[in-house]
Amino acid sequence: MGDALQALAAQVEALMGLLQPKRSDEQKAAQALVQLVDDLREHRAMLLGLSADWHHFFEFDAHFVALNQFRTRVTRWAVDAAPPGCRLPSPADFDVAAWRLLGAGAMLLDVYEQSRVTAPAQRQELTSTSVSASASASAPVSLLGRVSGWWRRHLSPTQEQRKPGRRGRRQSDK
Repeated sequence: MGDALQALAAQVEALMGLLQPKRSDEQKAAQALVQLVDDLREHRAMLLGLSADWHHFFEFDAHFVALNQFRTRVTRWAVDAAPPGCRLPSPADFDVAAWRLLGAGAMLLDVYEQSRVTAPAQRQELTSTSVSASASASAPVSLLGRVSGWWRRHLSPTQEQRKPGRRGRRQSDK
């Protein structure tokens, strides 16, 4: 994953050089955009082939969405850059979209590496606890469980709720 991100970053840097107004060679830039589309397809296939350890992270979904959006935009830009139109994307638009993809990928890689470092420590803690506690601690948390936990934390019982029949007014609004 790290090598794939580095290769994409190098390709993005090279393409940014081709998109600069002073050095723009439309034909080379169009070919580089087509090559980038192919490499993004390969990166997508590599992501889908990763083990389940990668797929349970929120960052995986963020990177995958950023990849699909960037691939769609690059495809559109490649079509626009082809003759007879020869319209290259603006360097600013390309830069923002590319670094969003690479940033999401870097975040995924970082989270995965951190989870691998903390996993051995968690396994040691689990073996020292009872069997029932280890079974409940090792169960993966579903997306629904994470969302409902977030909702409960943000809708605490200390918040003042509006009462029916009072047209939404709080007690302090009298």
